[in-house]
Amino acid sequence: MMQRKLGKNIDNKTWHDIIKIPSVLVKELKGGIYMNRDEILARSKKENLLNDERERYIQKSANQNSYFAVIIIFAIFSIILFIQKLITGRAFADYRVFSIALLIAMIGQSGTVYYYNREKKVYLVCTILGIIGAIAGMASIVGSGMGWF
Repeated sequence: MMQRKLGKNIDNKTWHDIIKIPSVLVKELKGGIYMNRDEILARSKKENLLNDERERYIQKSANQNSYFAVIIIFAIFSIILFIQKLITGRAFADYRVFSIALLIAMIGQSGTVYYYNREKKVYLVCTILGIIGAIAGMASIVGSGMGWF
């Protein structure tokens, strides 16, 4: 009786309908949800030809870790160079370059977060302030190099 109701194909049935099928009938029915292990692995391999999910996760974690490492190093250099210039009047490098790099990193991070989450306006404000700071920093570097300041 169940076999007549479902017919020979279970492609259009929901999972709840399939659970109700006695195990004797499952062997006889051929359908879309019943795939062997090799088929599933082959399809998954074909879909994830470039990277699988684990590799993408590892790459994303590596990118985040390197981003934070660069940010920390640039912040440390900015602070050291600023203090050195404040105390001695000269620094071994221009701290403004590192500050601009920090601002550009902040612009990229906050701009990306705002792009995907428009409800949080704080990221838009951070992006705009970062852009203003980066432009001012570049103008300061160019202006002092040209002798304008």
